[in-house]
Amino acid sequence: MDLFSAKLKQNRLYARNKGRRLFIAAPLPMGSDVLNRLAGQTRSIVAIHMASGASIDAGYLAEQGFHTVCVGDGASLAVLDSWFAGAEPEQQAPASPSAHEPLWGFLAELNDKAEAFLVNDMLIQCVPRHFLLNGVVKGDASLYFPLFTDVLPRRPLGKGSRTTAIVADWFFGYGDSLMAIPLLQDSIDRRRSRGEPVHVLAREKTVPFLRKRLNHCSVLGFMDSYHMYEAITKSDRYVDVILLSLRLTAPKLHHVVELWAQALGDPQLLNRYARTGTAVSPADSLLAEEAVRLRQQYKALIGFQHHTGEAARCWPQRHAEHFAQHCMEAGIGLIPLSPTAHPLPCATDWSRLPLDRALSAVPLLDAVVGIDSVFGHAAALAGIPNLTIWGKNVPHLQKNSPSSFSFLSFRPLYMNYSMVPESNRSEDITPDHVFQRLIEMLDGHLPLKQSRITIEDTLNGFHIEWVKS
Repeated sequence: MDLFSAKLKQNRLYARNKGRRLFIAAPLPMGSDVLNRLAGQTRSIVAIHMASGASIDAGYLAEQGFHTVCVGDGASLAVLDSWFAGAEPEQQAPASPSAHEPLWGFLAELNDKAEAFLVNDMLIQCVPRHFLLNGVVKGDASLYFPLFTDVLPRRPLGKGSRTTAIVADWFFGYGDSLMAIPLLQDSIDRRRSRGEPVHVLAREKTVPFLRKRLNHCSVLGFMDSYHMYEAITKSDRYVDVILLSLRLTAPKLHHVVELWAQALGDPQLLNRYARTGTAVSPADSLLAEEAVRLRQQYKALIGFQHHTGEAARCWPQRHAEHFAQHCMEAGIGLIPLSPTAHPLPCATDWSRLPLDRALSAVPLLDAVVGIDSVFGHAAALAGIPNLTIWGKNVPHLQKNSPSSFSFLSFRPLYMNYSMVPESNRSEDITPDHVFQRLIEMLDGHLPLKQSRITIEDTLNGFHIEWVKS
């Protein structure tokens, strides 16, 4: 019932925020031009390959709110530009392919009010039932969109290709990406030595982040929709498709990196897991020089992040201010790592730095304190002590079923101490309590594990403090 209610709420939200919809019919040679023209304006695009005898009913398209445009040459692409600018070109009946002239069809929506995944899923639902999801198409922006066809070609998966696709789960964030990078690079290098190219596929927001840190592979994006998993798997572009999941899918105990190592097919990956290297880049000279100057003024330098903008992952502003004041009064240089509307007492402010530059500064610190986010994972990979303040999320997720249970940990892999509220309210973890644990960490009275923290460590409560309300 909860899932049904959530879906109903999403549908109602979309109904109040429906965007402008367009259907474009184009001859096959113009498909790439039309797709790229569309992708320059929206990421909500569905491609349809209409083979001989297929068609889409004009009345159906109109009922679904689509404005139909047929393009036949380069000059007619100007009609798209006028539509993007807000004009309404003359409505046209969608062309039907003749026996010798198959067509491309594109469903697209311009919508900056509703969430992209919701727009995309609604768009996919508008594809007529006689077309089936059968692969992906790629535009100039290295972004995959779903492909529907009316005829399913009989072909083995990846025929003529030696390329493997490694697909990052739709929920992958920057912290997950950092943890995955050592495993990914190891797997990419092994496959490359056998002459097997690798494409890493991820949601568009994490593509630049991964592209800067992974070598000898192509990093491509895909449209925000869970349907893309099926589309990529059915594509003939890949000989194999591997999903790096963030889901509780098996009745076993895992840290999420163990789940990924299994998916990549090499049990020895974790034995070769490297904390440093491509995951956390060296800081530039300006930041390094600033850190040297600050060390002349403070006993220690502490990176601090108390929110991510998500309600489930934040610590109250009043707690953050109190904790910052404690640090500064004790001669500990606090350095904010994420922007905040209200300035904190601090030694310097790195919160406005680009993410890549801020991450590169983490190895210059003595510790990182904050909510579950990318900077804690960066500290772990750099071998820096890190203290995590949990709230609605916990160091391990649990899934119960009638016959089994699963645990999956997302905790930083090294040098971590976790404070978890029994109430699931982060405000129940007081700034005085966090400051006390920080001092114990800095003084060496709270020895942290330098080897990899396993799911067994987490379930046994190793360096996890459950805080009463």
